[in-house]
Amino acid sequence: MVRRMKRRKVEIPYLNLISLMDMFTILVIFLLFQASSGEEMISIAKDVILPISTASQPPRRALTVTVTPNEILVDGTRVAETPAVLQEKEVVISSLRTRISAAGGKKVTILGDRTIPFALLKKVMVTCTESGIEQISLAVLSRET
Repeated sequence: MVRRMKRRKVEIPYLNLISLMDMFTILVIFLLFQASSGEEMISIAKDVILPISTASQPPRRALTVTVTPNEILVDGTRVAETPAVLQEKEVVISSLRTRISAAGGKKVTILGDRTIPFALLKKVMVTCTESGIEQISLAVLSRET
């Protein structure tokens, strides 16, 4: 008597790809919305207290000029000392002009401490204009933050 062994049908594991595709599609859409939100983060020096405003436009990516009570920075690099600039009679700050011209670009965002005198802010703005900057933005804190 010959016994025949029944062959077991080997089941191949099945991976449901539709669920994975749905999950990745949702993830891609979420990341696209996050990337297109348009808000730029600007790093603010620790000793700068920005003025508060009701402006609602988000900041745009540009060259940043930070004016603190002690120094003037361009993209985090120290360019001049504020007390020395205030004592100068010239309207254009030569070291700032050199640095802005070397950086290129047509837009600048000025992050000025709320305690700096207007004469200093005016010198910085005139220097930016003399360096070929066409659009100057002033960074402020929104009342909501």
